[in-house]
Amino acid sequence: RSNIRMYLLMAMSFFLPLSKFLVPFFLLFLIIEWVLNKRWKDGVFDQNYLGFFLLFFFYQLFSLAWSENWDYGLADISAKLALLFLPILLGGKSDKLEFDRVLECFLFGVFSLFIVNLSFSFYHYLSTGNINHFFYSNLSPLFQVAYASMYCVFGILILIYFHVNSYKYYRN
Repeated sequence: RSNIRMYLLMAMSFFLPLSKFLVPFFLLFLIIEWVLNKRWKDGVFDQNYLGFFLLFFFYQLFSLAWSENWDYGLADISAKLALLFLPILLGGKSDKLEFDRVLECFLFGVFSLFIVNLSFSFYHYLSTGNINHFFYSNLSPLFQVAYASMYCVFGILILIYFHVNSYKYYRN
């Protein structure tokens, strides 16, 4: 049962830096798997973490009171609504997931993003001769550059985490 969820988490973490369109589908499949396997009976892994996510969500709702742009605010809240589901979907008291494998898949996704960005820039450089395709907004065709750099920084933090914890890169 947990293999399906593990593969969905690994796929979602791989595609997170690559496609903003595929990740909601993996999240939907995780919700369906959660319902079909009746994981709500296991309970949430830690009520404090769920409380933190609920507090963040209610802060976002409360911040709409002084917002002038309600359309943007509601869209922002609906985008962050997934933050409420993640602790519920990821944690049951009896679950033993290998989150290092999920982080590993995220690193492969970041590396793939890096290859796509450089290939895109190199192709446009060869076709136009303009070196500016390697800089800032022209560099990332998949995401805004701030998101791409955020994924890369998170990938670096994961590498530091693996290094500090003497992560085994080769499994037997």
